Amino acid sequence: MQIGKNKIDDQSLLWGRFFKKAFLFGTGSFFLVAILCYFAISISFKVYKQQEHENMDAQLDIVKSRISRVMRITNLEAFNVALQISDAGTIMKIDSVGEAIIQRNPFISGIEIVPDGIITEVYPYERHKEALNLNILQLPSARASAMKAVETKKIFYAGPLELKQGGEALIARLPIFRRGKFWGFSAIIIDFDAFIEEAGMRKTNDDNVHVKFSRMDPSTGNEEVFLDFDGNYSQKKTYEFEDSNWVVSVYSAINDSVYFVLVFFILTSFMISIGAGYFIYERFKKPIILENQLDEKSKELLRQNDYFSSLINAIPDFVFIVDKDCVLLNFHSSSLEGLVDKTLNFIGKSVDDYLGKETSQKLRRKVRYTLINNEDTSHNYHLILDGKKEYFEARIVRINENEALVLVRNISKIVQANTRLYESENKYRHLVQQAPDCIFHTDTDGLILSVNKAGLAMTGYSRKDLENKNIDVCIKLDNAEENLSSYLKKTSLTSHSAIIYTANGEEIAAEVSASVAPDGTILGIARDITERKKYIDSIEQQNDKLKEIAWIQSHEVRAPLSKILSLIDYFKHSYSHATLTTEEILAHVESASHELDKKIREIVKKAEEAEK
Repeated sequence: MQIGKNKIDDQSLLWGRFFKKAFLFGTGSFFLVAILCYFAISISFKVYKQQEHENMDAQLDIVKSRISRVMRITNLEAFNVALQISDAGTIMKIDSVGEAIIQRNPFISGIEIVPDGIITEVYPYERHKEALNLNILQLPSARASAMKAVETKKIFYAGPLELKQGGEALIARLPIFRRGKFWGFSAIIIDFDAFIEEAGMRKTNDDNVHVKFSRMDPSTGNEEVFLDFDGNYSQKKTYEFEDSNWVVSVYSAINDSVYFVLVFFILTSFMISIGAGYFIYERFKKPIILENQLDEKSKELLRQNDYFSSLINAIPDFVFIVDKDCVLLNFHSSSLEGLVDKTLNFIGKSVDDYLGKETSQKLRRKVRYTLINNEDTSHNYHLILDGKKEYFEARIVRINENEALVLVRNISKIVQANTRLYESENKYRHLVQQAPDCIFHTDTDGLILSVNKAGLAMTGYSRKDLENKNIDVCIKLDNAEENLSSYLKKTSLTSHSAIIYTANGEEIAAEVSASVAPDGTILGIARDITERKKYIDSIEQQNDKLKEIAWIQSHEVRAPLSKILSLIDYFKHSYSHATLTTEEILAHVESASHELDKKIREIVKKAEEAEK
């Protein structure tokens, strides 16, 4: 006992040292992989941010270059206009000059001549005529930018401004000096929307990069925003243009998918680190585990072997293993009953030795098909054993490319039961078809599925036409607010009077008995009660006549009879001091007798009518 205990203690100590070592290696692997993943993710994120920064720089350079191009063109056109102003302050051919400028530069919407700050000439005239005679030096919105141009003696861009003639535009004003004295301006009007499009600020090359366009108001120091971006961003770059106070800001919008991927990679790295640590841990402890599992699996295989042996012995079927040529390689049978060869001498023989030529050929084809297509098949056949015809079912299952498992079951009892069931079904089907009443079967919605011959004869429909109709169209219940199918779903219908509508439009009085089957379908019988209904109606008419006769007898006949009896009584007891003469009494008796006779004749006539 002590030796066994020491062995257990030594084994426990060995396992403890081994698992401690495996745990240390696994933990070290976890931290190593985690650090490597951290550096990889950190470097990748920095590269992404650098790329984001470069995209912003590229977009800002594009916007700057396009705006600078617009400004250069506008400056040249402003100088071109200024050179063509005469000493009188006009341009001889302002229409042709202005048309040429606008055709060359679609973003330019007009030109102005502004001597002493007063707009005297415009092009196109119809578009900008509302601005004529406007003194820009007296307008608070235009004076500061105009004076800025005069002070610096350089072209200065104002706006975007709301024009008096309508619309929003940028105005480039070039100050003109003659003999050292300020003379006025030549002004170029730039359509604001066309300017934004020309500068490429609405649509950028990168969907995550957005542009904001604003202006610093020199008088207030506040920023006026004309093209805004109100989303979340990770980086921002700004550039301010001279001679205009314009500010262009480029934003890199936060890309949720990038941060989602970042979180995903962090979690994935964490899971990889755990997996790596666990893998190393499992790797170091695997030999002992495998040895233990091998011992357990050996025991399990022994138990499974016993289990499958018991299971196979309990199978009532015959189990055969055959090759592709249907040579019997192995077999198992829990009973000798149904075997062709009771000596069990099957091994090495072909199915041709036991089955007929036709049956064996069919079985060969099934086996080959199963081996080639790896698809289970079955084959039914029969044999004459001990003078009786026995039926069998063979199920064929592929084992490998050369062998198949054949399970053979004796299905004689099943075949016999199915034969009896078929005969029984035919008998009851014949009874239904020969029944004198209409027998019908519908689906759950009341659509007729089948009807017997009597039903076809009663309705006048062909079987094809009737089986496409709803039972509610053919049968209507008397004194019922609902149709037959809905009524049956609420309550069973043991017997109810109804009307059957035939194919030629006739109405047949019927009595219907129906019920809902467990599967929701409707089974019912409809009986023609036309003659019975006529008979009942005749009896009801006779009852009405008899009631009328009884009423006449109890009321109208009794009146003249009572009168006669009264006259007789009067004659018997009051004759000595009667106030009426004999002739008068006889006259009253005669009148009452005639009235009684009339009523009796009416009763006789009513009785004769009732008999008819």
